[in-house]
Amino acid sequence: MSDSTTVFTERKFWVLLPLLLAIFIAPILFGGTTPSTRLVIDGLLLVTFLCWGGLLCHERRIPGFSRWLVGPGLFLIMMGAAHLANPKFAFEADSWSLVPLSSAVSYLPGTVDVCASGPVVLHSIALFMALLVVIDLSPDRRVRWWILTTVALSGFVTAMLGIYQKAGDVDSMLWATPEQSGHLFFAAFRYHANAATFLNLCWPAALALWLRDCHRPGSGFSRSFWLVVLVFTFLAVFVNSSKGGQLIGFALFALAVIRYRKQIFWKERNWRAASVSMAAVVGVAAVSILPGAVTNWTQWSEAWQVGDGITGRWSVYESCLGAVRESGVWGMGPGTFHLIFPFYTLGQEGGASGIWIHAHQDILQTVIEWGWAGFAAIGILVFGGLSRGVRQIEDAVKSRRLELSASCAALALVGVLVHSMFDFPFQIPAVQLPFVVFLGCFWRDLSRRKNPPRRHEKARKHHAGFSIEEKVLEEA
Repeated sequence: MSDSTTVFTERKFWVLLPLLLAIFIAPILFGGTTPSTRLVIDGLLLVTFLCWGGLLCHERRIPGFSRWLVGPGLFLIMMGAAHLANPKFAFEADSWSLVPLSSAVSYLPGTVDVCASGPVVLHSIALFMALLVVIDLSPDRRVRWWILTTVALSGFVTAMLGIYQKAGDVDSMLWATPEQSGHLFFAAFRYHANAATFLNLCWPAALALWLRDCHRPGSGFSRSFWLVVLVFTFLAVFVNSSKGGQLIGFALFALAVIRYRKQIFWKERNWRAASVSMAAVVGVAAVSILPGAVTNWTQWSEAWQVGDGITGRWSVYESCLGAVRESGVWGMGPGTFHLIFPFYTLGQEGGASGIWIHAHQDILQTVIEWGWAGFAAIGILVFGGLSRGVRQIEDAVKSRRLELSASCAALALVGVLVHSMFDFPFQIPAVQLPFVVFLGCFWRDLSRRKNPPRRHEKARKHHAGFSIEEKVLEEA
């Protein structure tokens, strides 16, 4: 692999290294959900941004970004700063009450608690900085493959940890007590649904890497390795006890097979060797995941139970609608849902009573915390990037050029968006990071497409057309 032999001499690699490290360690550090781990992740993203600034100075250039990206992004940053600068309430934990502040300007954004909003606003700024870096560097296809490789490896580590826990029937995460772990943990995620969302983000990256190596000469070991990563990461979704994650994983897999049926069932493939390899990998995986998978089938009846099941979620959503009506244009402040939600469940019993850290519905929680203005800005960033990604895929199809990274990234992003309709993946830094970098690859400027020099270029010119192997190397 010519790309890997020169990776350590590339300035772009060293600029991206802190970001890649953050993507890899975030799921190991409890998904980045604790204050200390989120601080580590934000620090790595800041280092990446500063290194990128140094690279721009060295290359003496000014990056260009779409106004549809810069406008909403800067609006969200200014809105978050306004929430912190104009607090409208002070939260008192002893009495669980909100004390109005006379100094607040009523018509401007203002949070109900600065302490809760501060870390969320800073983390949002760090994510936007990472998005800008990826957008600027991802026209180089090697950057996109470095990102896919990191995401796939991170998912593989998470999958193996979760499979080990289920097979061994352990009562806690590897570096936490049973009390800290709860009873719904998977790998280092305290909530299994977040782990399932993360795995559904990662196995499409492994699929892209495996398909790339399937059609590259001299990549037998790499091809086998990525097949193992793909199989174990995908099957870990079904070891995980998240029902929604399993349904989404199965749907995404079906879409992936439809999208890449010609490459998966390539007529020139050595089917005898492929069958033996697949049987060996699936056999080992089946033995590993069987204990957890059998247990999961008995838990589907819980989906309709009051509390954390579907019935309980509906009662929570009904309570959230009351908060949505009062959130207005600016919202009640980033990261404040857990503080204000109990005020809308007073006197209620059942699933909606008590304290909920998250709404288990990211759209409702986003509107409550960021208001309709913030929700609209986030929507432009997300769906604007997805629309550009769809155009990239369509252009590749029209030009008869095989692409791998865009379709697999689009599958991963769609999976997260669907899961966010009944859970809270967008509140987890370990899920946010891959989502943001995939989105950044979609927002990239295609006019600055850069590909490294290819080997055997002269030999390829003797062919009238391109083989599938060559088309893969042309992936943009």
